[in-house]
Amino acid sequence: MSEIIFTRPGKKCEIKERLIEDIKNTKFRIYMAMFSFTDRDIYNAMHESVAPNALFILNEGDLDGVKKSCSYDLADKYDIHTVVLGNNKFSKMHHKFIILDNIAYIGSYNFSYPASNQNWEFIIRITDPQEVKKIEEEFWGMWFIGGSNILNGNKCINCSTTVDELYDHFAILIDYDSFATDNDPRKYLKTSCISLNGNCSVCKTNRAKVTINKGYTQGNYCIKCAGDEFNKIFINNRIYWESYNIYYDELAIWSKDTLGESLLGKCGLCSQIKPLVLLNEITRGRRSSSNPYGIEIGDMKNICEDCYNHDFLSAYIIDEL
Repeated sequence: MSEIIFTRPGKKCEIKERLIEDIKNTKFRIYMAMFSFTDRDIYNAMHESVAPNALFILNEGDLDGVKKSCSYDLADKYDIHTVVLGNNKFSKMHHKFIILDNIAYIGSYNFSYPASNQNWEFIIRITDPQEVKKIEEEFWGMWFIGGSNILNGNKCINCSTTVDELYDHFAILIDYDSFATDNDPRKYLKTSCISLNGNCSVCKTNRAKVTINKGYTQGNYCIKCAGDEFNKIFINNRIYWESYNIYYDELAIWSKDTLGESLLGKCGLCSQIKPLVLLNEITRGRRSSSNPYGIEIGDMKNICEDCYNHDFLSAYIIDEL
């Protein structure tokens, strides 16, 4: 579903009101590509968000002078991975979009005060999973290229040639072990001026563009599936509630204890014989002085790892099924 929202000169700005409301309700991820970000009201909403995972693609021109306050302050708040695209002399990252869990906003609207009270602007609020996924795919492509810092305008820094089709020119290399311990994308993202042979090892249809090295294993992925791998990394390593063993979605929190691959049994969801994990459903209810988080622990269930991951992915990461 898509909803078009317009704003015009004046004090009232429906776009900004809806954005701030959705930002404050975001629980898991904020992915943003914004040409100009100077609106402190939107910054404050992000600052209040409980979302543990935030990635920002910024335009180089937005990092000059007083403009840089929102961008840098937000990056410092999250201690996040931030990349810069564009070149003040040759090119600009001109996108204006943001993904908030499974909602996307895209349009002409910069996160700036002139956009909210002086300009004629529009934005499209998207909740259709397939459309959100297409925006996310473009986000990851820009993220990988920007993080490797390989472009000067439309020229490749490595070989000094003007690129034709960007993703056909480069093979993107990701060192997972460096990513897991370092927030500087230049240390875990690299590119080379070659194209990978063969299709994505996950979807088997799209051409592979990204190689992820993880320990002694290596996989080749299309941009979309490489982004999904990053989403899974965030789920497994970066999500928190009150301890490392608490995971939550829109309906409930799940406490997870691994039983190990030696324990095989019938999954309570898919009914297949697989390695099981123990899950406690922890529902959220009314808070009180004796129960400040309002949680109640439910019955333990035997569920396989695949169903557990799929349940969580379905809650926050767009599932095409």
